[in-house]
Amino acid sequence: MIITVIAFLFVLGVLVIVHELGHLLAAKKLGIKIETFSVGFGPRITGIRRGDTDYILSLIPLGGFVKLSQEPPKKEFYPNSPHFFERPPLDKIIVALSGPLMNFFFALIILSCIYVIGVKVPIFMDKPPAVGWVNPDSLAQHAGLHIGDEITAVNEIPIYTWEELMNTIPLYANKPIELKLIRGQQSITKTLLVGSQGETGFFPAEIVKIGNVKKSSPAEVAGLQAGDIIKTVNLQPILTWNQFLYILSKEDTKTLLLDVVRGEKILSIKVKPEVDRNANRKYIGISYQPEEKIKRYSLFSAIKQGLLKTKEIITLSLKILWKLITLDLSIKTLGGPVLIAQVSGESAKSGLIPLLSFLAFLSIQLGLFNLLPFIPIVDGGQISFYLFEMIRKRPISIVTFERISKAGWAAMIVLILIVTYNDIIRIL
Repeated sequence: MIITVIAFLFVLGVLVIVHELGHLLAAKKLGIKIETFSVGFGPRITGIRRGDTDYILSLIPLGGFVKLSQEPPKKEFYPNSPHFFERPPLDKIIVALSGPLMNFFFALIILSCIYVIGVKVPIFMDKPPAVGWVNPDSLAQHAGLHIGDEITAVNEIPIYTWEELMNTIPLYANKPIELKLIRGQQSITKTLLVGSQGETGFFPAEIVKIGNVKKSSPAEVAGLQAGDIIKTVNLQPILTWNQFLYILSKEDTKTLLLDVVRGEKILSIKVKPEVDRNANRKYIGISYQPEEKIKRYSLFSAIKQGLLKTKEIITLSLKILWKLITLDLSIKTLGGPVLIAQVSGESAKSGLIPLLSFLAFLSIQLGLFNLLPFIPIVDGGQISFYLFEMIRKRPISIVTFERISKAGWAAMIVLILIVTYNDIIRIL
């Protein structure tokens, strides 16, 4: 419990400081007077004054703010005014945008550092990209790829490892690509349409080892154990984890006969899958433990990987946001402070890298959330006001601004209550 609380305060404190520091630096650069820089809300606990700015720590550690000098706006803009509301819209947009941008930049720094320190990667990543298995219902199957094909180029770009291949193919989502292959003694070319998520339907060969077995699951009841290596399913050799999932998902799969290696023994175990009603899929209650190694990157390569990872997280987050907006995803999936605290604690217990990874992920989420244009009190909502000012060529009245801000705070409180309720339901 103590570790969870400390980790939560650390994660939240760092993210608040980073975000508000973006606003602070931009405002200082533009010559706008800063009255208060606060970590937390509510009553002041302690602080220090430097120049015109009061740097404080407040009682409620669920955010923070930068209070800029805010004289009521006149009927026109003053480019050199020390007061925020009197500044031209572009200056206001720069200050508002700097917080989220600092979150993205901070995440990039953390992720780059993680790649320099070293990350766990599947062993196959440094091996030549030979096809280990082809999904029978996939784009790769339609393209004519076979098990054993070794990919040597994508659209004339030479490819030497699985890592290079997996970084290259997603760049061509929804587009056809030309693959150069070595099949036996032949060099051939195939055209493959890449899916919208970068999926292809072919996978590397792997040892399929069981990581965890869920309590009271069909796998545990049948006698499967963590560390078991799955060699065959229903007498069919298992070449990848994805192949195992494919067999499990087939409608005619009623029972699985698994041959597994446990130590020096080979055991035959029958498992009857059950249906997960929430996910609408069959399961037996096991997770996959890939063969991994620690890989360290040079600084340049680490920054490149950090950029790719940042882009991946942003893209995935925007897709989830769109599903929430279009009601394809339930608002019950959202988490709040309690969930953040739980994950912070679990990450801290798992080690430095998991904690830093979670910090980077959350920093990106904070940046994206603050860019939402339809919540008046976050940076995106503020930017919407300033764009409107830019169009009408005069400031919004302070009365109008305060009314919209109050509505924004009411919406924010409702959102906090919803996500906190979701957190409590998860615990119960």
